[in-house]
Amino acid sequence: MSLLERVHRGAADLLGDSLEIPELCTLIRRYLYFKLHGRSHNIDGTPAPLDDCPPFEGVPINIFLSAVATYYAPSDPSGSGGMRREHIRATPQWRSGPPRYDCVFLNKDDRVQGLLGLNIARVRLFFSFKYEGETHACAAVHWYERIYDEPDIDTGMWIVTPSYTSGTRHRRRVPCFSVVGLD
Repeated sequence: MSLLERVHRGAADLLGDSLEIPELCTLIRRYLYFKLHGRSHNIDGTPAPLDDCPPFEGVPINIFLSAVATYYAPSDPSGSGGMRREHIRATPQWRSGPPRYDCVFLNKDDRVQGLLGLNIARVRLFFSFKYEGETHACAAVHWYERIYDEPDIDTGMWIVTPSYTSGTRHRRRVPCFSVVGLD
């Protein structure tokens, strides 16, 4: 049985260690804090105090290697009435090769058009768990940030970079991860 199969029915701490997301339990606890307080995410970017977050030890989680996103893209004539469907993958091995962790856009502000109204992240894990009788479908994501507030003048494309915490002299930079709901 592979580590992925063992973790499939296991706990978040084992899974976090195997995917190099060591704070996965803490991230899930913070996700639950915001869900239980009627918000789908951390609005202002300040993490919830860990002492206020619900416990999450020993809760079994299920992992998934992909998800399907269906959305409306009126400018794309190829779908039925502008509807599109995309497979988003988060798999430690893609077609007998290296891992594949797809990037996604997450809605930040409906009032802002284009990329400035979206956050950019790379999905490292799709998973679900039951908490107090409710099933939560989530993703662990590594945040990206835009280099500029407009596309590159030469290519017309946005330039982004992975987001990391500031490293210190004795500590390396750590990727900025969050757990987000798939709703």
